[in-house]
Amino acid sequence: ANVTIKAKSEIDGVTIQKIVIGHADTNSSYNGSVWSLSGNTTSIEYSQPTTLTKGAEFVDVTNGGILVIPASANNKTLTIQANKTYQLEFPNGTWEQGKRYTYTLEIKQDDIIFVDDAPYVEEWDSENATGSVIIK
Repeated sequence: ANVTIKAKSEIDGVTIQKIVIGHADTNSSYNGSVWSLSGNTTSIEYSQPTTLTKGAEFVDVTNGGILVIPASANNKTLTIQANKTYQLEFPNGTWEQGKRYTYTLEIKQDDIIFVDDAPYVEEWDSENATGSVIIK
């Protein structure tokens, strides 16, 4: 499955430095990705700085998305390191194989929110997927 994060900001010049999906599932192969395991907590980290301009449209801050194992999104956390560190839980749902889940976020002066209660879901051809995403 593919998880894509799009963001916009009401603050000018916010640079997203790192995105972390916490409590990732570990029961399958993660080809081409780097995963951190600390005790029973696994996380997926994506680092490619992206600067947001106040008032601009949503920007894909994951450069095409992050590969995840098809699984429940329940109890998974999303941490955004930018001008400060923001953390929230993904809305409940399921990440299914062959689908892209696009979440939209808005960074506010003192908070970060999911703009919608559920992600936008579309078919995703994982067999022919290409891109330059680096997961650390």
